Parts: sequence; C-alpha cells; structure tokens
Amino acid sequence: MTDRLRFSRLAVALVAAGALASLSACGPADGANQAPLAERTINVAGDAPHVSRRVTDWLKKEARSEINARANAAAEALDKRILKIQIRDTRSRWGSCSEDARLSFSWRLMMAPENVLTYVVAHEVAHLVELNHSDRFWRLVDQLCPGNEPAKYWLKRHGASLHRFG
Repeated sequence: MTDRLRFSRLAVALVAAGALASLSACGPADGANQAPLAERTINVAGDAPHVSRRVTDWLKKEARSEINARANAAAEALDKRILKIQIRDTRSRWGSCSEDARLSFSWRLMMAPENVLTYVVAHEVAHLVELNHSDRFWRLVDQLCPGNEPAKYWLKRHGASLHRFG
C-alpha cells in the first residue's frame, strides 16, 4: 500500500487547534492493516476554521483516484465499460449505477476500511450486468469481492458514523 493510500483507509477526526488534522484508524476490529501511529497524523496548512474543508477536499480527490481505478478494474473483469464515475456527498446510499453505465459513489467511503470500499465498488460494478439484486447479481459481487460479508456488516453497523466528518 502506498503512503497516499495508507491515509485513505483512516477515519478523519478534525482537531481545530493548530490547524492539525489527526487521523485515527477505523480498520478491522483486530487492528490489522492499520498504519503505525506516527503515520496517522497529517499537517494541514492554513487557519483552523479551514481544516475541515481542506481535509474533505483531499479525501474527495483521493476518492476520485482510488474509486476510478477499482471500478475500472472490476468492470474490465466483467468485460463491461463504465460511461462515467461521479464522486458525490450522498446521505442515503454509498453508491449507485444507472442503466447507461454511470456510477456514483460517496467520497465518505474513503474513511471506511479498505474491504468496505472494495465491496461497494464491486456491488455497483456488478449492476453493470444485473440491475437488480438477484442471485446472479450476488454471485457477480462474490466473484469481484470474495468474502464480502464483513464489509456488509461493517457498513450496517458503522456506516452512519462516516457522516460525522466533513
């Protein structure tokens, strides 16, 4: 995992003092794949009132890059083409897929564990083949993201907490 992506797997807790944004891990319960403590802090230039916006902008940029790469790779695995990928700030869903192959994702997925991001991308890409939640659809999701039950559970249990930031 690159240094850039290491931060992408972390939940953002904004600290107003000294324009410092502290990143704390939100990965698997066993602590696996968490960045070392020294790597969980970033400095954000500017006045404290602007920290939230700057970190949010950074996360959105990371989301665009990371989700585009994952979605295009998954679509290629299904021999499908994505027309457009949008990064949004949705409240009611983590991702969506239209009939004309337009995918949309919440930037807040960047604060979720990596397996959750992988699962949501696989879920939406599977809709390029099946625009429903049939057994065939779920087999495609499993093909793209084997062992996705922990990710689904994490989203149900902790997903709402991603809206506390930004």
